[in-house]
Amino acid sequence: MPVVQASNLYRFFHSGDTEVVALRNVTMNLAAGEMVALVGPSGSGKSTLLNLLAGLDEPDGGYVELEGTRVSRRPETVRASIRAQKIGIFMQSANLFDHLSVADNVRMRRWLANKGPNEEPVAELIGAFGLSACWNALPSEISGGEAARAGLAVALAGEPRVLLCDEPTAEVDTETEKSVIRQLIDLKRRGLSILVATHSQALAKAADRILQLQDGGLIHG
Repeated sequence: MPVVQASNLYRFFHSGDTEVVALRNVTMNLAAGEMVALVGPSGSGKSTLLNLLAGLDEPDGGYVELEGTRVSRRPETVRASIRAQKIGIFMQSANLFDHLSVADNVRMRRWLANKGPNEEPVAELIGAFGLSACWNALPSEISGGEAARAGLAVALAGEPRVLLCDEPTAEVDTETEKSVIRQLIDLKRRGLSILVATHSQALAKAADRILQLQDGGLIHG
């Protein structure tokens, strides 16, 4: 059974009398220990698909399942619980609370996932991403590369089964991009399922498969 199964997804948005089809009949899956790159031009539906998979938005047609559990068309409290327990979300510029230190951001994510007050996993994550010197630093006090690594640490703090990434290397330099790619490959090898929306050719090449979206539809993959 796939870890993630999306079947016949549709999503429409309206602006006045105009209807925009953001996704049309998208079916895809994600296996355990697999990294899939989601590519396509801006406006092709990549972020919309990630939001549906994460349960942050609801489809107008079709459904999403996570390890056999229906995510779509459930109460927001249920979707939030599934998300907190099983899904990590990694975005370059939106993973960190500005008023919390790096360590407190990781602690907050673990609290949301009901992982308890144990400090050892917090220290392990921060150390694994080379952020020990940033333990008490605010996001505004660290570099772009450190922020990217901290965002990944936060996404993983809830010990998710699935990691959804939206342009994780869009705002970092080449060396940081290489570091993020190495970390994602290592996570995949340890069994994490990863879907990453990206414009980066280097990141797409590191994936096991590539899914291409155009005008809301899946071209191949």
